[in-house]
Amino acid sequence: MNHRLSPHLLALPCLLALSACDDPQTPSPSPTPTATLTVTVHEEPESGVRETTYQTTADFQFRPGVLGDLSPEEQVAWNLLNAERQGGGICTAPNGQVTRHPPQPPLQLEARIYEAARLYGESLRRWNVAGVPADHYDPSDPAGQTPARRMIRAGYRPAPPTRRDQALFFEENLAFGHDDAAQVLKAWKTESYAHCETLYAPAQYGAFSLTHSPSGTKFKRYWVLNVSGIR
Repeated sequence: MNHRLSPHLLALPCLLALSACDDPQTPSPSPTPTATLTVTVHEEPESGVRETTYQTTADFQFRPGVLGDLSPEEQVAWNLLNAERQGGGICTAPNGQVTRHPPQPPLQLEARIYEAARLYGESLRRWNVAGVPADHYDPSDPAGQTPARRMIRAGYRPAPPTRRDQALFFEENLAFGHDDAAQVLKAWKTESYAHCETLYAPAQYGAFSLTHSPSGTKFKRYWVLNVSGIR
């Protein structure tokens, strides 16, 4: 996992591909809607986790989130994020390579992804009392060690794509200490190529959460963006 620290930003991108556990050389018949599927997430080497496996069904359904259930600041962040996506953008890699992203459809708020982001923000608040998140997760909780695991545990267990040229992915950005969502988005766009790429990822679902820490921590605010989809 890539860690990046600036005076006001520590964010973590995590890009993961997953596939059904079958022989990739042998076409599989389309599963029945209630068939149980075992899905393996191939985690990034930097995560310290080789893979994560979960079970789901072929008829797994997206669960719409309710914008009114978000805090006012989260609603602002969500609207700014989707406006940014709809405008497209440019991401510049450390070597100077420029990637131009066309406009992307707005993300759909997914209730279980939001729950994962919210709970992770709470975990960061509890465990990072010194303001220096070392491992980005509760070390006593390996089930929550990666973005994919956190979303899966919250109930977001999508079925894999049926086409072999597609992949289902999970991505996550973190930021600490920024006063508002506009600052967070600007930092992700300008300070990290990986985080900028996440903003314009061809994802369908996502959530943006903000956790306040009134005392005991350096950064006071913990921002979590989770997105997932098929590309």
